[in-house]
Amino acid sequence: MRKRHFLLIALAAVSALLLILRPDACSLRGEQKSTPPPHVNRTTLPPQLAEKPDLMRLATFNIRQFSSNSRDDWELARICDVLDDFDIVAMQEVFDTKALDRCAAEMKKRGLSFSWLASRKVGTRRWKEYYVFFYRSDRVKALDKGTTYPDRESVFIREPFWASFRCGKFDFTLITVHVLMKTPKAPERKKELDALARIYRMVQDGDEKENDVILLGDFNENADSKRFEKLRAVETMHMLNDGLKTNIYDSLSIDNIMFQDRYTAREYAGKCGVLKFDVHMFGDDDRAARLAVSDHRPFWALFRTDRKDDD
Repeated sequence: MRKRHFLLIALAAVSALLLILRPDACSLRGEQKSTPPPHVNRTTLPPQLAEKPDLMRLATFNIRQFSSNSRDDWELARICDVLDDFDIVAMQEVFDTKALDRCAAEMKKRGLSFSWLASRKVGTRRWKEYYVFFYRSDRVKALDKGTTYPDRESVFIREPFWASFRCGKFDFTLITVHVLMKTPKAPERKKELDALARIYRMVQDGDEKENDVILLGDFNENADSKRFEKLRAVETMHMLNDGLKTNIYDSLSIDNIMFQDRYTAREYAGKCGVLKFDVHMFGDDDRAARLAVSDHRPFWALFRTDRKDDD
């Protein structure tokens, strides 16, 4: 009996020691960061969606409070592991452009050429961010320097940003936005969503030669919300995310990509989804995934680039 008691005490001591020595993925700001955990693996799109010359991989990704100071080199490399699955990514919550230069440099080490296009800083005094299009410059070409919406009526907490691109034979305009968060029933958010329908039509009508207009971003409103009423009322508007959870806690479907079927259904390859980097890279450790990368997952869609553009 004493021998068994001694063995139990010894096992408990060894377990406690192992727990102390176990490497953590990352830690709160200011704490010493340790060696990455062994369960972190490279993440990619499903094999059937791997890089093909006739497909463009588009995503929207809110990278939680992304700045050069908020991520060390290991964490930034994990962000790049996610980004290099795509040809062009609309980013939200980018706090400085130095972080983008670091991402481009990391991609260069991997033999990939990435460039970026940023809006001016938008938001309130307490919270200002850049909208960014981060793209494979060997596959995607920027056709302009982008436009930040001149919000003279102060409807938006963060004014939308748009720019035009070409990939293969497909040219298109992306409008990205990070809609007001606040409380679930905030009337200001409804005003932003209503205004987005008007801005979408404005961009669509602004260039008669360009009809492939894609709206994407963090809408802070679940995909089935009635507050999308005016956006859904845009003729043949297609919201790709109809309920897929885009946060790492599997509770919200707030990141989305949408376009008019009458113009862009021909290019849309019929596949979209959520990249669960938190599961693939961090073993479903929400805290580690949030601190190193984000509490949002990228929402992606595939578009054909080998057909004559139908604008």
